[in-house]
Amino acid sequence: MKSTFLITLLLSLLLTNYAFATGGTSCAIDDSKIKITVNLANGHIFGAPLVANSTVQIKFKRRTVSGFSTYTFEKSGNLNEIPYWFNLNDELKLGAYAEPTQYANGNQVNGFVTLSAVIEAKWFSDESDEYGGYYAGVYTVTESRYLAPFGQKEQKFQGFIKCYTE
Repeated sequence: MKSTFLITLLLSLLLTNYAFATGGTSCAIDDSKIKITVNLANGHIFGAPLVANSTVQIKFKRRTVSGFSTYTFEKSGNLNEIPYWFNLNDELKLGAYAEPTQYANGNQVNGFVTLSAVIEAKWFSDESDEYGGYYAGVYTVTESRYLAPFGQKEQKFQGFIKCYTE
């Protein structure tokens, strides 16, 4: 009887699965120059990676040097355009980067184009908020195009952004 109990206890400890808590982070900004929508699915432990179907969508509201009017950074399958992610206690940092070779309509990009988005924010407690607070900080979106023999052109968009996490 004792041996059966000990074997059962040992097996239950060895076969126990740990719970992996997941949640999400969303950010948005919509001003006169740019619209940013961030939807991230992530774990809630230190070093937790972003999980599939995380996106950062940028919609440019004026002419761009890259030729893109909208671009979506993705983390899905083998595509990882959101390689930098940090969310610990009161800090949220996100970096997205892409070197697209074609536009959404299938046309090839002329020249070498890079797009990047960086968000850095701090946590602010707010008991009246349904999430208990929010992240507030700055975003920087940079787009550039190198076209020989004309050289490189670059354009930056910067401003304030607010993010919520669950």
